[in-house]
Amino acid sequence: MDDAFSFGRWLQQRRKLLDLTQAELGQQVGVSGDAIRKIEGDERRPSKEVAEHLAQLLHIPLEERTAFVRFARGEAAGGLFTLPPLAETAPWRPTARPPSNLPLASTSFIGREHEVAVVCALVRRSDVRLLTLTGPGGIGKTRLGLQVSEAMRDEFPDGIWFVGLAAITEPGLVAATIATTLRVKEISGQSVEATLQEYLRDKHMVLLLDNFEHVVRATPLIPTLLSQALHLKVLVTSRVSLHLSGEQEFPVPSLTLPQRQPLPHLEALSQYEAVDLFIKRAQGVKPEFQLTPATAAAVAEICCRLDGLPLAIELAAVRSKVLMPTALLQRLDQRLKLLTGGSRDLPARHHTLRSTIEWSYQLLAPTEQTIFHRLAIFVGGWTLEAAESVCALADDLPVSILDIVQALVDQSLVRQEEGPDGNVRFGMLETIREYALERLELSGEMDQVHEAHADFYLRFAERTEQTADVSLGAGWAEPLKGEQPNIRTALQWCLQTGARDTALRFVIALISFWHFFGYSSEGRRWCELVLADGSDVSPSLLMEARNQAAYLASEHGYLAAAQRWLEDNLVLSRQLGNEYETYGTLLYLGFVLVRAEKYEQAAICFEEGLVIAQTLGIKHGIASHLHGLGVVALNQGDVHAARRHIEQAVALTREVDHTYSHRKYNLAGQVMELGRVAMYEGALDDARTHCAEAVRLAREVESVPVVCEALVEMGRVELLAGELDIARQHFAASLSLWQDADNPIRISENLWGLGGVAGRQGQIVRAARLFGAEAALRTSINEQPDRVDRELYEQLVTSIRSQADASVWEAAWTEGQEMTVDEAISYAFEDVDTTLDSGMALQ
Repeated sequence: MDDAFSFGRWLQQRRKLLDLTQAELGQQVGVSGDAIRKIEGDERRPSKEVAEHLAQLLHIPLEERTAFVRFARGEAAGGLFTLPPLAETAPWRPTARPPSNLPLASTSFIGREHEVAVVCALVRRSDVRLLTLTGPGGIGKTRLGLQVSEAMRDEFPDGIWFVGLAAITEPGLVAATIATTLRVKEISGQSVEATLQEYLRDKHMVLLLDNFEHVVRATPLIPTLLSQALHLKVLVTSRVSLHLSGEQEFPVPSLTLPQRQPLPHLEALSQYEAVDLFIKRAQGVKPEFQLTPATAAAVAEICCRLDGLPLAIELAAVRSKVLMPTALLQRLDQRLKLLTGGSRDLPARHHTLRSTIEWSYQLLAPTEQTIFHRLAIFVGGWTLEAAESVCALADDLPVSILDIVQALVDQSLVRQEEGPDGNVRFGMLETIREYALERLELSGEMDQVHEAHADFYLRFAERTEQTADVSLGAGWAEPLKGEQPNIRTALQWCLQTGARDTALRFVIALISFWHFFGYSSEGRRWCELVLADGSDVSPSLLMEARNQAAYLASEHGYLAAAQRWLEDNLVLSRQLGNEYETYGTLLYLGFVLVRAEKYEQAAICFEEGLVIAQTLGIKHGIASHLHGLGVVALNQGDVHAARRHIEQAVALTREVDHTYSHRKYNLAGQVMELGRVAMYEGALDDARTHCAEAVRLAREVESVPVVCEALVEMGRVELLAGELDIARQHFAASLSLWQDADNPIRISENLWGLGGVAGRQGQIVRAARLFGAEAALRTSINEQPDRVDRELYEQLVTSIRSQADASVWEAAWTEGQEMTVDEAISYAFEDVDTTLDSGMALQ
């Protein structure tokens, strides 16, 4: 072979430029290192599949890949595809590609060259911004969408992002799912839709929304996003058209099929997409499988009977491990006949797919069938522990769940994959799960399995919350994040069936997760649904759930909701004659009213609670209400009364048994408040001492919120004292603990503090930007500092602003207001030493 056209030598050069060994390149394209050696030595040609992998790996342009594959296989003259002369080839290096989360395919993409080209052309058209790939389940919509996305990825600077909707059944969660995929954090007080619109406004991006038919009522979201983001394109896969103005629909066809009579010769037959797919997947379970004159007719007939549907063909092909094609065809024929009388209002192809799954189902042993339909209760996958707990029911199985699940994996009815924590997870294709759900309904076990499912995930949520290891930082919440689809399903079932006590326990267990990890909007929505009806439930659970819901609402600026839930609790506790609950509710309500600047009402709550606590002889309760009265007095400008009340509170709390961590937690908050009083009086040394003690106490009980608040107060003390470097470290340490949490109030406090430090150091523009970001964040949740903090804020901002040119200040302030929360946090951390030990991670 002429060196100028030696594919082997050309490949060898490219491999060396990529710094890959023959074994490493072989691993990437699915062959041995010895096979690569032979290809580079021109001893053999790559298979079509290997050539396709090489074309993708080496970034051969899409329009040239077919010619490249033919040339690599020696099937075309050099004129169709000319390799660059080796001497003139500049060293090639892979270039950085736009970001994406496109999942890597575990198997080769078969055929569809025409469809890929047509869809790519449609996406490129300026008048097509919404393109829907439609077709029945199993037709290959997702795989085609991913192939198109990978081919076009370099054409969109902000990437192509895959948003899987298979696990979402509530249309209201579509926007949140897109936001989570794009790592766009919710802003309290602002809808997820509005946050997405702002984020996408200037993005040159494609969103691939997969399995949209599950949430078709969410279609209005798409034109909303497109109207605000002029460079955004949306590619949808769905079984139904979305019926939106401007929608371009592309019906995904079946794989190409051969004619039955006369049957093409073997080489031509294997070029048909459906037959090629069958061969490749059969070889995946039986490497020696080949298309022969004896099997050709049966394979062609199987593909035709299955209408060229990829999923149906794959399910059939894996049976080649134990069944010859003629035996497969006989079994398939029996099952198709059995189900040809299905409902006429279902699509014809759906009948065929249903027949294929039914056929696979009938090949299962009875015990495997039972577990198969019970597994359908899971949404978004499951762990082995979950399957063993939910599917065993009355211990009615003669073999282990593990063995059955593994058997279902082997038969391609269940998929096995690695979860985000590195552990094994299982799942079903949605079309298969739909069939399994029908079987579950027919079995009469639906309610029983739903109850077991809800019970498992309730215990899972409670255990995760109770055993949270704060040393893991945000890591303790990862298991809960991965199981959100199942938890949502369980909660929804509780509401639908009236299992209200279970729903209340879910709320109590999930509040911390919702609060700290970006799910506050969803959490409030569940709280509203679960707490809508307080009848026929455990009063103690109801009051605890309302208290937790009020905490979530108040921490995110929804004070009216918090006040409503606590006032409902107050009525209930009085009706029950439960004075202990009454004084506790008065305490929580008083602090919510302080946040709402309803000081007179707050004082009434604290005074009434104080009387009850004194009557009951509860020292820590007396101290807590005195603390509340001190906070009211401080905000009303009565510093002497504030000091008197809070000093009494601290003295009483020091007397009580600190075996209970919440009492030490209370002491930390009270000592910190004493520090605020001292700071207000100008006694900065005393303030520094009190705040340092508050940090120590909070660390002992692993209370991140109090640690953060105390660090903020210490930062303010040092800011007022002129110790700017120390102040900056305190604010940065607090912010580093809050940056991954959905708590705009706490984040804004630290942005303000770092802005104050910058201003005092003469960095006026930086200060204005941080102040602008802080103001925008507070405005977004309709939350302002209390009177004491607001006076300090206003004095500092006014002082720094007076040193700046008005136009420069306004421009920088506006820049800060336009920052996202993540951008503001990143900017705040620039040139800041965050190595100061805060003592703990965010729990």
